[in-house]
Amino acid sequence: MKSSRKPESECTEEFKDDIFINALGKIPKVVVDVRIEELLAVANLPNITREQPKSANKVTPPNFHQQNPAPNFLTPHERVGSNVLLYCSELPKESVAEGVVLSMDPKEEIDNVVLGPGFVKVVIKRAIEPNYYLLRPRKGVNTVGQVVGKVVAWQIDNEKPNEIELGCKHTIKSHGTKLARGHKHDWLILILLAIIEIVLNIIHPFYRYVGVQMMTDLRYPMKENTVPVWAVPIYAVLLPIFIFVLYYLRRRDVYDLHHSILGLLFAVLITGVLTDSIKNAVGRPRPNFFWRCFPDGQDRYDNWGNVVCHGKESEIKEGHKSFPSGHTSWSFAGLGFLALYLSGKIKCFDGKGHVAKLCILFLPILAASLVGVSRVDDYWHHWQDVFAGGILGI
Repeated sequence: MKSSRKPESECTEEFKDDIFINALGKIPKVVVDVRIEELLAVANLPNITREQPKSANKVTPPNFHQQNPAPNFLTPHERVGSNVLLYCSELPKESVAEGVVLSMDPKEEIDNVVLGPGFVKVVIKRAIEPNYYLLRPRKGVNTVGQVVGKVVAWQIDNEKPNEIELGCKHTIKSHGTKLARGHKHDWLILILLAIIEIVLNIIHPFYRYVGVQMMTDLRYPMKENTVPVWAVPIYAVLLPIFIFVLYYLRRRDVYDLHHSILGLLFAVLITGVLTDSIKNAVGRPRPNFFWRCFPDGQDRYDNWGNVVCHGKESEIKEGHKSFPSGHTSWSFAGLGFLALYLSGKIKCFDGKGHVAKLCILFLPILAASLVGVSRVDDYWHHWQDVFAGGILGI
């Protein structure tokens, strides 16, 4: 079939600017549609000519698994030398750049690197969304706007022969505002959960009956917390978020950053609301309740045999919040979420037998478990409280 397109050598000569390779890695698939009608009517690009095939018996190369392609799509051979309009399929779908396919030969080289099977050589003519980040920035080139006039390698999807994957990234600048607006109801629910959690910490718990015969298990000494209350949100919330941000700085995927932070906050706040609701409803005394109620060691009881406390009101209130353990539930919620996140990123269960990956996975779980043990050692909780808190957090 004859074509009026420019030969590959002429296209290469026209765009013989700096050469840049963009090798794709494992990111959410972002694909590019190549549509002739859109190129002609919308993009209004020059040099787009195509003759209809003279024979209906034209055979498409088997590597693309393409049967009877629709007439508005370019076949693999017809792509070479053609102008293409690049689309990102991630929501919202947006055209990103315009370019020319120079070669689909896997033996081609770009910057002394072989193109390889499944890749095409493309030169970017115009950046429609210049702020999209490239997957593998190199030599100070980071965004689509910075590779205009440069040759890049794009991966082709063999399952979708009429689409080419686009090696761009989704950043806070390019997608952050739209992403936050799309999840505004989720953030409103998070705010509501935070308000409920604050209210649950203000109100008084149920003051359970505590008789003299129960004091045997409630006379443990008062000790300071090995893990202070203020440290819990630091290691259970801020530490995972810090790791999420580090991953974002490397991969520039705002979707991963947003969803991981959103999921973490939901996990922690839902766990917190459940834990404090049960604490206030049960009102179980802590192991050191005696010294909270009677700091001078002189116990008193009413006619029903219930305690008559004369200690600080805040200490007595806190003394009725033993079951379940808040430290433990928050720890397992935050660090457990981090463990699951890391297991996905390092492909812990890929079946290749890398036991070292399991060690990384269990580090956050071990830390959460040690926090639970410290609550029993400090005599702030019974072992049943810690066990229940761990179950709630997981």
